Amino acid sequence: MTVDFKRLIPHAIAVAVFAIISMAYFIPQLSGKKLNQSDIVSFKAVSKEIVDHRETYGEEPLWTNSLFGGMPAYQVSMRDNSNLLKHVRTVLYLGFKHPIGTFIFGMLGMYILLLTLRVNPYLAIAGSVLYTMGTMHLVLLEAGHNSKVTTLFSCAPIIAAVLLTYRGSLLKGGLLFAAAMGINLYCNHPQMTYYLGLALVPLVIAFLARAIKGGDIATFVKASGILLVGLLLAVGSNYARISTTLEYAEDTMRGKPVLEPKGSTASSSEVEGLAYDYAMQWSNGGSDLLATWMPEVVGGATAGFVDKDSPYGKIMRARSDVQTYTYFGGLSSTAGPAYFGAITCFLFVLFLFTGTGIVRWWSLGAVAFLFLISMGSNAGWLNKILFEALPFFNKFRAHSSIMPVAGILVSMAGILGLSQLIDRSEDRASAMRPAMIGTGVFAGLTLLVAMLGPSLIDLTSAYDSQFAQNPQVLDALLDTRADMVRDSALRSLLFIVLAAGFIFAFLKEKIGRSILIAAIAILGLADLIPVDKTYLNEDNWVTQRSSKQQFAPRPVDAQILQDTDPHYRVLDTRQFNGPMPSYHHKHVGGYHAAKLQRYEDLKNRYLISSTGQTIMDMSVINMLNTKYIIAYDGQGQPSAQRNTAAAGNAWFVDEVKVAISANEELASLDGFDPNLVAIVHQEFKPYVSNLNPSKQGSIQLTSYKANELTYTSSSTAEGLAVFSEIWYGPDKGWQAYIDGQAVDHIRANYVLRALRVPAGQHEIRFEFKPSSYSTGRIVGLLSSMIIILGGLLITLKGYLPSIKA
Repeated sequence: MTVDFKRLIPHAIAVAVFAIISMAYFIPQLSGKKLNQSDIVSFKAVSKEIVDHRETYGEEPLWTNSLFGGMPAYQVSMRDNSNLLKHVRTVLYLGFKHPIGTFIFGMLGMYILLLTLRVNPYLAIAGSVLYTMGTMHLVLLEAGHNSKVTTLFSCAPIIAAVLLTYRGSLLKGGLLFAAAMGINLYCNHPQMTYYLGLALVPLVIAFLARAIKGGDIATFVKASGILLVGLLLAVGSNYARISTTLEYAEDTMRGKPVLEPKGSTASSSEVEGLAYDYAMQWSNGGSDLLATWMPEVVGGATAGFVDKDSPYGKIMRARSDVQTYTYFGGLSSTAGPAYFGAITCFLFVLFLFTGTGIVRWWSLGAVAFLFLISMGSNAGWLNKILFEALPFFNKFRAHSSIMPVAGILVSMAGILGLSQLIDRSEDRASAMRPAMIGTGVFAGLTLLVAMLGPSLIDLTSAYDSQFAQNPQVLDALLDTRADMVRDSALRSLLFIVLAAGFIFAFLKEKIGRSILIAAIAILGLADLIPVDKTYLNEDNWVTQRSSKQQFAPRPVDAQILQDTDPHYRVLDTRQFNGPMPSYHHKHVGGYHAAKLQRYEDLKNRYLISSTGQTIMDMSVINMLNTKYIIAYDGQGQPSAQRNTAAAGNAWFVDEVKVAISANEELASLDGFDPNLVAIVHQEFKPYVSNLNPSKQGSIQLTSYKANELTYTSSSTAEGLAVFSEIWYGPDKGWQAYIDGQAVDHIRANYVLRALRVPAGQHEIRFEFKPSSYSTGRIVGLLSSMIIILGGLLITLKGYLPSIKA
């Protein structure tokens, strides 16, 4: 194979440009600083026990007791070294760590897609940079949604692979699809992957319609089969995570309810999947969609800064920019707008008027569909149907988060449209009229918002009630918001007019292609970077030392940690739903979106109310071996209270009560004595039949690991032992052993484990080794090897081909 080095020059330039821009924006990373991301701080807190176990024992624990009494670690922190595609992603990071490497990866992904669409490489470079530096990605990054960002950045090559495959490049397209989808699934944000699938459905339908019209169904079926094989290989590469997660999902809030429903749809305990109201809590309003090209048309972030010379700044007599509640869109709160860029959106609209090909109609329909989904309950006529009928749709919440997926299509289509205009070398005049119409429509709409927006958009927010006693301040704030609408619209209008000016100059042959591409790139960055810097700038970086100090124990934590008992739980009454207690303790509460449904039921009835107040049912607190309770005085100062009634790690009971339903099983915990009574569901009645339980005897925990607990027992008669460990099963990984022999165990007290223990002295061991994980690792290794070997063979035979749009 002869290497055409001249062809490689634009690609080498692309890699260099991507690296330079990423390093320039995230330059503090090069000096050793770290982004201070709230969700990453939470992640580090709840995953501390897992990380410590990994470093100490060199294995994945797959279970953690640091939050919600205990739960599988699959979606908390789990490494899957069997998936070799992680090394491919590392190569695409060019050796840089997050976030520099992540944004290089994002630019390379869009670059592949645009080259696949036969976009000029230099225009593809500009388009890739403008897409990746879209403000929506910086907003997500600032909040710590790293897995979401990396998943989104892997979507563009998936689209490229689908286009390649249906255009006839079956082997190359199929392998690219397997690799890109495998990396996408490895990034582990299934909600974004699901939304991408929704966006791709209309494209597949369009290719099917074309095949039917052209009488070439066989080719379509063959291409679909290739993509299906690629999908299976991608799933196989990630099978360790996927199989364990699917297994776990059945027992979480997103699975079927445990309790018999009472007619409510407001709680996950009552419905399969998430409750509709809960899932739709973050729904875009119509005005939020305008923020895709006017960044502050609904105020930006919930709490933003306004100029000291603004009406609000003046009435507050501010000497510098002042922070207040600036956001007034449809969401209850937001970290920032889903801003695609004024020029990016303008190019997209222009493409709708001037473009040709299947991508044109697909992008229009898909973007409209995704926008409607983002509106959640505000487009309930559609989303209610999807929620009830579409598989897995009810497993996800915050449907406004679909906007970045729409951003991929808007960016792709906009650059493709500009590429098609540039390629009209002989009939530029024919493009003039539709281009003028498209420009007039979009610029006119933007001007209309600038002129009438403050009277058409509701400028109030839910946070304005605090100004009820000071209406003058509220009026000043509303005036400031009105100015934000006008200023944001006029700012975007300026960029639209400038970009249009260069495009029309090109169409009239006043400037050449290179100048047009350079102008769009410069204008696009001039538009995006200042907005990006509003949400992620030098102030978001901290030193390594400052980053670690966030986890320093409070005096109350240090006091509790002096206890040498290897395993007990702590209840922080003020931070029950917070992540930080999990860093230092095995917390009764915690912070995670995929809690076990049974524990959620227990929590809602006995531990914390719907208003966030701790209920403190001592029977339940005691059975969870809650040895310490962190309480707060009137000044908010915490103190540790020793709970001497905590039941311990395990104990024998005197009585077994059988509940005929899950509702009775949970209700029976009201005021019961966990030291004397065990509540058992009737499904386990055969297990406890012919058993005369006796509390005479003792059990002590002798060894603790997150995934393995060892006890010694001593009793004069056979008894039923209850363990203060969370039940997860049956047959999902936890196996009990008595003197090395595997034995069955059951559920007791709605969420705990119980075991029949023979008379005498015995060693009892619980070990967590889910077969789904071990099997998944084998499948993952083989599948990812096939993808990588196939990719290497294809690479040796030539370069990635291009297709027509």
